Order: sequence, then structure tokens, then C-alpha cells
Amino acid sequence: MARNPPAAGALFCGALAAAIIALLVFSFASAATSADDAEAGAAADAPWVGVADTIDVGTLADTYNSQRQSFPQWLLLAVEDSRIMVDGATKAFTQAFNVEIAVDGDAQIIVARDVTQRANDKRELVPMAEQVRENMGRLPDNLSADSGFFSAEAVTDPRLADTNLLIPPDRQKHGGDSSAEGAGPPADPPTATASVADQMRDKLRNEAGRQLYKQRKAIVEPVFGQIKEARGFRRFLLRGLQNVRCEFDLIALTHNLLKLFRSGWSPSTAAAAAPASLT
Repeated sequence: MARNPPAAGALFCGALAAAIIALLVFSFASAATSADDAEAGAAADAPWVGVADTIDVGTLADTYNSQRQSFPQWLLLAVEDSRIMVDGATKAFTQAFNVEIAVDGDAQIIVARDVTQRANDKRELVPMAEQVRENMGRLPDNLSADSGFFSAEAVTDPRLADTNLLIPPDRQKHGGDSSAEGAGPPADPPTATASVADQMRDKLRNEAGRQLYKQRKAIVEPVFGQIKEARGFRRFLLRGLQNVRCEFDLIALTHNLLKLFRSGWSPSTAAAAAPASLT
């Protein structure tokens, strides 16, 4: 199995800067197209007021090859930096990386992304939220994620105090109603001694929390579908964690560019609509 030439990794790494530029340009265009958002942005002196109110963090395990069973185990273990993980769909063990994205709730733009070697997502919530803050200038009003991202340490992290977290402590049954997570008869407000998990269950049990959280599957899951099904990206072509991260940066960049193109956005229309305070 030949190694990828260093030039290939460097080429994909070059996509990172362009991806961030594309995200910021999209935020600028969003700010220019909403009068209310523009006023809010002027008041806060923040140029990217087009950040959606809700951002969702999702994850998938993406594998190297589609015919894994035809390769001997010693060769699979030699694949650089990847780890043996459980495929969420088939429950089979596979050699994989863990891909995570944060998606805005308005236009399905990827506003943060990462590729890790960890099969467990409990330590990924804060880093993803910090990346959203770095790329977009602030945290969203609401941030949702599935139960794999929940930990008492993460949801009580002071760096996330400025956003409304909606992350169930309990795993949802596959195919079930996402609004049912934490659902049940109305309960008394949690006491001061209630655990972090019980407080989160109570938040998701009330009507406001349920209505917000039920949007999660309509935010991030379609993006995974568009990448994997519509565009056919199911396997990484490069080896090594850094190269794979750069490869997915290119996937995220082109996903965002496709969203901009299909929305009819262009630099000329964005410049024409830009408010004076942002020019």
C-alpha cells in the first residue's frame, strides 16, 4: 500500500484557509440580507450576525474502504492513525476516523468541523463549540447535539455558558421521534440538588426544549446525507490523520460553496446589499 506523496497532503491543507474565508463571506452575506440582523449586528459591532440561532453538532465514523473484509487484519492495523470503531449503522467493527461537523440551522452551512481518532464524542462538545466561536465570532443562541456528546463536565463548562445547550443524557432509540428524548409527563422543576443529567432531562421535557431539540435531525443529518449519498463521499482516500483532516476540509469547503451557489448568492449581490456600517 503506497504512501501518499507529501504534495498531496499539502494541497488539501491549502483548502483550510479557503474554507474559513468561505464561511466568513457567507456570514457577511447573511448579515446583508436581513435588516433585523443588520441592526442587531450594528448594535453589537459584530460583522457576522448571520449566525443561525441554532447550531447542531453531529458525528459519523467514515471508513477507508468499502471491501474491508477482503483485506488481512495485519494490513488494516497498518493504516496510519485510524482506529477500530463500531459502525453506527451496521454495529460492525471497522477501521475508521470520527468526523464531526457543526451546522447552522438556516442554510445547512458547515461552520465547524474536525476529524478525530476517538470513537467516543463526550470530549468533543467543547472543542467544537470553541471552533464555532472562532469561526463565527460568537456562540449560537441554541446548540444541540445527540446523547453521545453529553457529559456533566462538558455541559457545565463555563465556556459554554453563553449558549442554550440541548443534549440528552440518554441515548435515543434509532428511528424514534427526536422530540421524545427526555419526554414524559410534566415534572416538578428540578431541585437544587438534582444532578446535571436530571436538569437536562427536565429542560428537554418541557415544551420549549422539546420543540427546539426536535429540529436537530433536520439540521445536521441532511448534511451527512448530502455528503455521503448525493456526493458519494464514503471513504477517505488519503492516509494519516493530518491528511485526512485536510481531505475533509475540502469536502466541507465544497459543500458550503454548493450551498452558496444553489442559493443564488454571488459576491456582486452581497456587495450591493451590504449595509453602510459594514463596508
